[in-house]
Amino acid sequence: MGVVGTVWNWLTKRRSLPVLGIGSDGRVPWPPAEEADRLRRYAQGESLYRGDHESVFEGPGWNFVRSEDASGNRREYLSVNLLGTLTDLLSWRLMGEGVEIAGPEDAPGTEEFFAALYHGSRLDLVHMTAAEQGSYCGDTFLKVRYDADAGQVLVEAVPPETVFIDWDPMQGDRIQAVEIGQVLEDGERSCLWIERHEMREGESWITNTAWALHGDESHGYMYHPTDDRISLQQIPQTAMLPEEQPTGVDGLLVVHIPNKRIGREAWGVSDYEGLLSLQGEINHRLTQRAEVLDKFVDPLMYGPDISGTGGVAELLKNKYLMTEPGETGAPAGYLVWDANLTAVVEELKELIQQFATTAKVDMQSLLSGEGGPVSGRAILLSQMRTQATVQAKQKRWEPGIREVFSLASKLAALPTTRLSPKPSAAIVPLEVEQVNVVFNDGLPSDRVEDIEEQIALVDAGLQTKTGALQALFGLTAEEADAMAAAIADERSATAVTPPDLGAALTNLNAGTE
Repeated sequence: MGVVGTVWNWLTKRRSLPVLGIGSDGRVPWPPAEEADRLRRYAQGESLYRGDHESVFEGPGWNFVRSEDASGNRREYLSVNLLGTLTDLLSWRLMGEGVEIAGPEDAPGTEEFFAALYHGSRLDLVHMTAAEQGSYCGDTFLKVRYDADAGQVLVEAVPPETVFIDWDPMQGDRIQAVEIGQVLEDGERSCLWIERHEMREGESWITNTAWALHGDESHGYMYHPTDDRISLQQIPQTAMLPEEQPTGVDGLLVVHIPNKRIGREAWGVSDYEGLLSLQGEINHRLTQRAEVLDKFVDPLMYGPDISGTGGVAELLKNKYLMTEPGETGAPAGYLVWDANLTAVVEELKELIQQFATTAKVDMQSLLSGEGGPVSGRAILLSQMRTQATVQAKQKRWEPGIREVFSLASKLAALPTTRLSPKPSAAIVPLEVEQVNVVFNDGLPSDRVEDIEEQIALVDAGLQTKTGALQALFGLTAEEADAMAAAIADERSATAVTPPDLGAALTNLNAGTE
């Protein structure tokens, strides 16, 4: 493990270990025992997304045992990672083409700040990573922070396994405080650092605390809440942090975006919910079919006694059945049977169809297509179910992104925040409803289709030529106006003036007189 260890690594190694309880000496476990089920779900989802299906589906509760050969070797476990494909599909359709974020037209300084925030934080990558985590874990957390050394306000994704929430007891899905816990390695000592975000009289505060840990990563950590408390200066990574500080902002700087919620459940639900049994069954059938095919490649043989032929008998050990000779001698041949693999293939097709139906996507969006390239419009029309699922994700992400950019604008507008470079106009702090978020569809773009669409809008009076140029080429209003003027000038210069027929007839008549 590197300098900074996370609960993730601890969980990956402790899935089968018992949950630690409060010790007789008053020590408590880290991570908290009541969070163990949620963190195990996160670890399982991450393993499935990475394609490590063997560690999940050969565990307790799945009742799948691979056969062994005479030497005790088990055949390889086969899997087709439909769960990972589902996450990649939905994440790309959601975030693959980026998100357009804007403020009011009368706040140019804020608009300029938003562009710097988006590119400085590399939000295309941050959003994609967060969308993937939200898919397989069920929860996404984005944090806004001010980096004084770089002179930047930044947005970053927080690994959900490091986040612990105090929920409002009166309103179950409302957050009172957020703690981000990390295990830091200081030489041979492990320490716990918790960054807590909480509200005090309408303003958010951040506190930093640290403890010395007992135990290790493999067997779990324990600490005493008071006796093991240490100063931040005792850990190199936290030595420069204040114990507490106000943010100057009227909201928590950590934003929770649940993937989806069921009932009154506060935590989000993974896209893998309800799909594990189908994924496991598909893997099991693939593995069993491979075993059957192996038997056909190297089947049992039967025939007369060949024990006196030396090496041949050793070669055919456990693969040769000797038969008694009859009137015409001992028969010889291969021992085969009808494996009925056609039924297995049909079952696999049905399982994959059920997987797509349960995942609320179109089957063709999960599988590699046949034929030539398909336009974005054709994909949109043929995969309406997949697009509806993505649009539902957009509805859940939109409030979170609005809140993140509202918080960022308020943090940037503080007199103590010094940005480098400084925007050309003052930054106006925005409320959530003043932030505009536009998602793209994540489908292949077709320039001909785009041009046809803009022409139809202009002809119908629903779009200006300047607006069409902005949409097609990603220009600003000023750049689009300049381009439209240049096109108009070029047309005027190359236009051919039609002949004056009246003057021509007059000249003709004058010539005949």
